[in-house]
Amino acid sequence: ALPDLKAALLADPANQALRFTCARIHEQKGERNEAVQFYRDILRADAKSVPALNNLAMLLMEDASTLNDAQRHAEQAFTVDGRNPAVRDTLALVYMKLGRYTEALQLLEAAFKAQADNGDILLHLIEAQLGADKAEDARASWADFLRLFPDKATSNAALGLRARLETVPARNKP
Repeated sequence: ALPDLKAALLADPANQALRFTCARIHEQKGERNEAVQFYRDILRADAKSVPALNNLAMLLMEDASTLNDAQRHAEQAFTVDGRNPAVRDTLALVYMKLGRYTEALQLLEAAFKAQADNGDILLHLIEAQLGADKAEDARASWADFLRLFPDKATSNAALGLRARLETVPARNKP
């Protein structure tokens, strides 16, 4: 499928939807550098493409050497579409990697309020609460997670957070 898409892109180089599809396929195949290049190409044509900004930020934050670039793209996406829960979530994840848990917490609270059916955002909120020394809030959110998303309780992310919760003292810092 990817060779056909690339051939179609050669025939229609302005087709950003094809470029985005190629980026996503490379991403799914674990071909990070290729995906990054496609997202950068999309942004050269449309610097305000929220999906490209957001996905590029997600890829770039995986590597400490590109974390500042990830922050720039996530903040650009937030400037364009700050109400988007996925954009808030991505920016919060970048902030957590930078140790900015209080800012991440605010973004994730708003993101989860807007998209309360997203268990991943709730897990990220719990992680931010732990990072901000809000252990009791994290425990309350964990109880919500188990109630709302029992099918996700055995995911690697959930099990990792549960283990962290079990090691944290039971009080919030002011």
